[in-house]
Amino acid sequence: TATDLVNVNPFDCALEVLLTVEPVTCNGADDGIITLTISGANEPVAINWSNGATTEVNDGLAPGAYMVTVTDANNCAIVEQASVQEAPLLVANVTASSDASCNGLNDGSATVGVSGGAPPYSYSWSTGDTGPTVDTLSAGMYTVTITDAAFCTTPLTVTIGEPDELIAGVASESSVECAGDETGEATVAAIGGTTPYTFFWPDGQVGATQTGLSGGTYEVTVVDAQNCNALTEVQIAVLDDEPPTVVTQDISAYLDAGGQVTITPEMVENGSFDNCGLGEMAIDLDTFDCDDLGLQKVIVMIFDTNGNCGFDSAFVLVLDTIPPVLECPADIVATNCDGQVDYLVDATDNCGVELLDVLQGLPSGSSFPEGTT
Repeated sequence: TATDLVNVNPFDCALEVLLTVEPVTCNGADDGIITLTISGANEPVAINWSNGATTEVNDGLAPGAYMVTVTDANNCAIVEQASVQEAPLLVANVTASSDASCNGLNDGSATVGVSGGAPPYSYSWSTGDTGPTVDTLSAGMYTVTITDAAFCTTPLTVTIGEPDELIAGVASESSVECAGDETGEATVAAIGGTTPYTFFWPDGQVGATQTGLSGGTYEVTVVDAQNCNALTEVQIAVLDDEPPTVVTQDISAYLDAGGQVTITPEMVENGSFDNCGLGEMAIDLDTFDCDDLGLQKVIVMIFDTNGNCGFDSAFVLVLDTIPPVLECPADIVATNCDGQVDYLVDATDNCGVELLDVLQGLPSGSSFPEGTT
């Protein structure tokens, strides 16, 4: 507030004026006020401001100098000037910022510095934050409004960037003849992110190119300078599509006491071979019983190390060489007069008893002669 006291020609005029100035609230505003206080005047008093105002309170003023002429009824006049001061400019700028380290991450940050205006300052971010620094920002544009103690405001826009998406891919890859061959080679490349890149292979090797690979799938991790990562798969193809040559032999299989016999593929296989090596073997029938006596055809399947499958057949002669076992009854003493004797002879066999016949002696129910038979 500025105050000017003017006393003009006190011997001829008692008119005095006092100017009170209120500066603009914010830089660039036009709300300054100059208030005129008059004393010692003979009414009526005429007031004429340089901006055309005619009242004691001259408001709505932009920064600048204003002149006022006050004249009373005795034609006593005073001319005075006062200046409305400009408010300090409220200035905001980004003093520090960091982009998101990886594409799609939200680890960016920004800090705003403020000067001018009327401290203290308050902050209102589009994220809802209320301090000079914000973090956990993803890529994009953010606004902050700074307000000073005079409620003057200034907006500021902050842009957070991010690197391009880190993308990994296979630049080249070779194949192998057999799954176990370690002659494959592959090169992985990357774009985007932040160079340089590091390439990690499943076996712990590091580098864009890897040699000595066997057939299969390899997952390679690419890590950039910001520790962002991307994955890609390398496929080392196996060229072999030749099935094994299956060689078989016919065999005989003997039923056991339980009436069964089991065979394995290895019993029928007889010198099979493959350019990449043999794998698993299988057989379509491996168990036989009494119903299978005689010649039976089986199919042998052999896989190579690359999954190719070969077939061949063989014959299995199922035999039962275990004879039946007779269970003779105990000795019988006949006491009847006609000598008739009934007896029961039983037999067991692993495949069952088809026929039980008396080849020598009298059958059951016959009349036996006196004596031992």
